[in-house]
Amino acid sequence: GRLPSLGVEIVEVRDEVLAPWGKIVELFAEAAVVHRSWRAEGRQYGPEVEARLQIVDKLTIDDYLEAVTWRAKLRQHTASAFGQVDLLMTPATGATRKPIGVDTIATPQGDIHYRTVLSCFSALVNSMGCPALVGPLPSEHRPPPGLQIIAPWWHEHRLLETAATLAREGVFQRSW
Repeated sequence: GRLPSLGVEIVEVRDEVLAPWGKIVELFAEAAVVHRSWRAEGRQYGPEVEARLQIVDKLTIDDYLEAVTWRAKLRQHTASAFGQVDLLMTPATGATRKPIGVDTIATPQGDIHYRTVLSCFSALVNSMGCPALVGPLPSEHRPPPGLQIIAPWWHEHRLLETAATLAREGVFQRSW
């Protein structure tokens, strides 16, 4: 609500490809390649990381190629969005908290594993390859909700200048 008073024009960008539920899991195959030699050496991983690597081991080349195609399309749509706006803003996470001992979070798409919900927006930005940062918003809730700001490729200066302005103007909470 404070952004327009700072001279910010808010433009809603609606693009199904920019939605956070893409082919991100299939892109974990790239991480699996990095860890393959370590696993072959018998290095130990925690149970959650090992479980994710085992899921990735079952992906096919078709799954991976579909994900790579999706990522290329995501980057094309991201470039198109930056043709309309200077920055993109999203929530930092799909939920602000996860109950201890519960592995899923209720979403409009149904119950989804908490890691997917908590990382959906940051994982999307990682697939875009754009610089981004998150600032906490003023709130009585702990942890506070966060606002993620995403800049076009190679525009870190715009991102940092915007974040500094939002912090100075009290849009970002300085501490919690």
